[in-house]
Amino acid sequence: MAMHGCINYMGKRHSLELGSDFLVMIDGDVHLNNTQTLLLLLDTAIQKNLDILAPLVGQLHNLFSNFWGAVADNGYYVRSEDYLDIYDRKETGVWNVPYISSMILRPMLDAFNYNEKLDPDMSFCSFARDHGHFLFVDNRHNYGFLVVTEDVETSKMHPEMFEIFNNRELWEARYIHQNYFAALNGSAPIHEICRDVFDFPLMSETFCAELVEECEYYGRWSDGRNEPVESIMMFVVRYRPDEQASLRPHHDASTYSIDVALNKRGVDYEGGGVRFLRYNCTFDADTVGYSMIFPGRLTHLHEGLATTQGTRYIAVSFINP
Repeated sequence: MAMHGCINYMGKRHSLELGSDFLVMIDGDVHLNNTQTLLLLLDTAIQKNLDILAPLVGQLHNLFSNFWGAVADNGYYVRSEDYLDIYDRKETGVWNVPYISSMILRPMLDAFNYNEKLDPDMSFCSFARDHGHFLFVDNRHNYGFLVVTEDVETSKMHPEMFEIFNNRELWEARYIHQNYFAALNGSAPIHEICRDVFDFPLMSETFCAELVEECEYYGRWSDGRNEPVESIMMFVVRYRPDEQASLRPHHDASTYSIDVALNKRGVDYEGGGVRFLRYNCTFDADTVGYSMIFPGRLTHLHEGLATTQGTRYIAVSFINP
């Protein structure tokens, strides 16, 4: 609470030094999609002469948002009759509400004291209500949403990689290859580069780089001992000339396999690639984020060709539908 008050004070002091008329406070869990958000809020506040204004933002796929339609006598949340209509934007407008948070546009109001019995955002809104400063939320535009921040894997180098279930839309935008869905729906070609071996865009370069960094950060690479294939069905392989430079001919323990190139040939390593012995077909497999897909057993005996310089990384998944 003390830290929140300190940041608020520092923001206001800096705004005063700049001669600003308004101060915007925005929390780290706000994700804005609308590049005109600040201009829209300023225009609304000025045209309508509003005291304190927030854009409506809420968590996707649930009803949690940055405004309350009503408050109880103790200052805590009560659902108002019109909350769902405002949240779902069935009714649009600029609404006078008793509580807003997450992103707030406010004039340079006088300082206020925190009520230590309330959370900082609740204390701010309580002060505003008690001193005649009306609070408003604007749901006329799609401004963005709130990121789910509970249970974030803070022990990881890249916590966002583990947020596929909590923040699926953000995860897909960050980590899925920009051409994946075109390949999926048939509007972009998928190339057969050897007999029954296809290559298609799957993961973004950001995903590939962060996966490599995450693996190196974890650091516990296998020493080559046999592991039950039922227990590890997706893994990252590291090829180095002084470590494991290649992989001898083998069948995968899968119905089909995917291999995703994680780093750049000619930049991070030299050599590499895969050879399918039955068809005498060799493929560089070096486009970052692209995945090969091929039958794992019987017909596609294959080998990993030697990495001659640097370090090559691939992500492998054994798939058994």
